[in-house]
Amino acid sequence: RSGSNWDYQLSDPTNSPSPQMSVRYAFLWKSSKVSLLGKAYLDRAISDICYREPFIGEFRVKGDSLSFYVLNYHSRKHYDRPEEEIQYFDQYPKRLDSDRIFIAGDFNLDYRHEVWDPLKGMGFTSILDLAPTTLKRACAEGNFLNHAIDNIFYPRKLFTLKDKGRIDIVGDCENLATARGVSDHLPVFGLFEW
Repeated sequence: RSGSNWDYQLSDPTNSPSPQMSVRYAFLWKSSKVSLLGKAYLDRAISDICYREPFIGEFRVKGDSLSFYVLNYHSRKHYDRPEEEIQYFDQYPKRLDSDRIFIAGDFNLDYRHEVWDPLKGMGFTSILDLAPTTLKRACAEGNFLNHAIDNIFYPRKLFTLKDKGRIDIVGDCENLATARGVSDHLPVFGLFEW
């Protein structure tokens, strides 16, 4: 209430094969620093391919003439072959007529998977290497982290990555159940400059 002004936009539910699979996405931004151009939208053009189609927003940093896009995405489960959805992501620069794109989300596979090779060939890279971001159901020898599947991909020639990481919302094994009540993933972040 007494801090900075923030704005947000929520998506409609995704066009998923079942209501239990459907999600809503959100964008949250500091309105004194960034503006949303137009209205963010679910990419209905690929809703027949994706179980949870990406949520796309075009933003502009105040005082900058160039915009950038953020794709917020939650893939199919790892056993449902998320690469069958992700293989279309290399089309976004052409479809959006922009190389200034951040692809963020839960991909249910790590950045080493060959499905990322076309985007990597276009100059995109991930902010996290093999840093686990999912939470186990129970701690094993003090470890509560599991898979490295949450990430942000960005065009490295257009943006400089100044900082990156995971936000540890767990701390230690005693807090695991409480943290899993919020999410079974750690938030990831990237600080970029251009």
